[in-house]
Amino acid sequence: RRQKFLKRAGGLYWSGGGRAKASGTTVKVRPPGAKRYVKVKATDVIDRTMPAGSGYQAFAEVTRLMGDDPEGTWWVADARLREGVSRHAGWSLVVAATDPRRPYSQVVVLDTATVVDGRHDGLRIPLAGLTPAAVPARIDLVTWEGDPGLDGERVTLGGGPLRPEGGRREADNVFDGSANGAEGWKNTFGLDIDTYRSVLGEHPVLRISTGKDVVLFGVAMVGVHARS
Repeated sequence: RRQKFLKRAGGLYWSGGGRAKASGTTVKVRPPGAKRYVKVKATDVIDRTMPAGSGYQAFAEVTRLMGDDPEGTWWVADARLREGVSRHAGWSLVVAATDPRRPYSQVVVLDTATVVDGRHDGLRIPLAGLTPAAVPARIDLVTWEGDPGLDGERVTLGGGPLRPEGGRREADNVFDGSANGAEGWKNTFGLDIDTYRSVLGEHPVLRISTGKDVVLFGVAMVGVHARS
């Protein structure tokens, strides 16, 4: 039986190599059941400087395109990029929905668009606003420009390295160019969409670090099933 949700919100993120002004801030979107693409313009765009050039992340709310049933295949076209070596382009749909079976659960979406490399201490994201502690958590991460041949990347949540549920499932090479929901995870061209599961501590902090690789970290979505 299809599960019904009371409320939902959807955000579309896309990224590519090059500056946003030169690459464009619109994409074409075709939701499930639609026959034509519609243009979607970004409401938030961030440019970042990376070793091999620049990169950007764009965001637009697409809740209105989801309709009564957002399940199915979504198509996004023309996420533009600057051509060249070590370039990427991709998109991710982030959806948060209420679940009437778990009325006290919580979810938070953090979009940082931060460059993470081995020369610095990595990215630190406090999650103290999610309560209570000692409950299972699901973490979904969107990261751009991951390379499967460069290891040393880790995701932790107060303990040892977390292992992604998809891709190569290596705890020491989490950004391997694999994406949940893609038609063949090896063909995502620098896009990583990974799911992790852990248990929140008393003062949880999500940490993302790399060794050899340089990535543009985009979005973290963390949900907990609070006790009812």
